[in-house]
Amino acid sequence: MRESTHVIFGLGVGAIVAKMLKMNTLDMGLSLVGSIIIHEIIDYFGHEYHFWQSHPRRLQFTHSIFGVFLIATFLTIIIGLPAFYVNGVGHYLIFWPLLASGLSHLVLDALTPNGVFICGKRVSLRVCRSNNPIANIALQFVGVALLCFAFCRS
Repeated sequence: MRESTHVIFGLGVGAIVAKMLKMNTLDMGLSLVGSIIIHEIIDYFGHEYHFWQSHPRRLQFTHSIFGVFLIATFLTIIIGLPAFYVNGVGHYLIFWPLLASGLSHLVLDALTPNGVFICGKRVSLRVCRSNNPIANIALQFVGVALLCFAFCRS
């Protein structure tokens, strides 16, 4: 999927998880910022480029459940520690929206022919190609709908 699709869909998933955990405004904001960052990390560090390939190859570490878990843990520490020093409150709950957002990245990538890694094996549902405009727009719409549901629902 396109990077914008990953970010919008991941923001929606992260917002729903944050809403389910009844997070305060600061934690909700931190988790949404982290949701954007986790997709950037997965995309930036998660592909190997070769001049003879038309598409970059996904790396096993960043496109696996274990890798996303470690990235979410790292981001929780990096984002949560400065906030802890500012107001003295632990922000460990932001881990869950970050993890959910990162896992949504894997779910979207699993829909493509290149797939993701589960227990060291490549898994692909081969539903659509990553550059399919209809799939990207539909998933972006779902992400916006999840965001609206999280913020508009009391």
